[in-house]
Amino acid sequence: MVVTIAKSFVLRFFYSIFFVAFASYYYQFPGLLSSSGIEPVGRIFPRVFPYFYETWFLGGVVDLLGRDGAGAGTGAGRGGSYDDDLEMNNTKRIWVEIDIFCECAAILGMVLSLVAASGFIHHGIFGILMTLIYWFLVRLGGTFYSFQWDTLLIEAGWTFALCYAPWRINKTYKKTNKDTENDGDDDVGDWPVRFLLFKLMLMSGVVKLQADC
Repeated sequence: MVVTIAKSFVLRFFYSIFFVAFASYYYQFPGLLSSSGIEPVGRIFPRVFPYFYETWFLGGVVDLLGRDGAGAGTGAGRGGSYDDDLEMNNTKRIWVEIDIFCECAAILGMVLSLVAASGFIHHGIFGILMTLIYWFLVRLGGTFYSFQWDTLLIEAGWTFALCYAPWRINKTYKKTNKDTENDGDDDVGDWPVRFLLFKLMLMSGVVKLQADC
């Protein structure tokens, strides 16, 4: 796919927005979503991604607590308080591991978006990876990441990655769209972006009408 200079600028600007979003998430995470934050992500993860929670974080704790029957009577002789303390300590450990996992995901998103925004590569796979990571973080964001702007960034990420960004490694740059008249597929990706902008304006107007603004 031939990439015009204007399209390259748009992609760089869009990936810069992703970088700001990931950086903001990473900066606010300790106070909002960490194990010592307002809404700990450790409480949200089991509800949103139960399979991954049991597979990634709960596997080692099951054996340690003896829930599989291997050590069911380990702490019984020491009283119920021992079992409660043990489970509470492991819950805290799991929450810390989830915190580290989310922070690493935000750092990975910052690295990918920074590479894409710098212009080294505009491949669509970068957009897909960034959108997936941000979608994952938003799902774990609870109340603080349930606003329309987060949803809009995810929708824009899918649109730009699948329809607007180039999918060939050996991309070439040309000055204007006039130089790409023979490339019929270059303008196809513009229409989903235009539709997304139309949807944004329409929904913003609907919200204002519903709120009697």
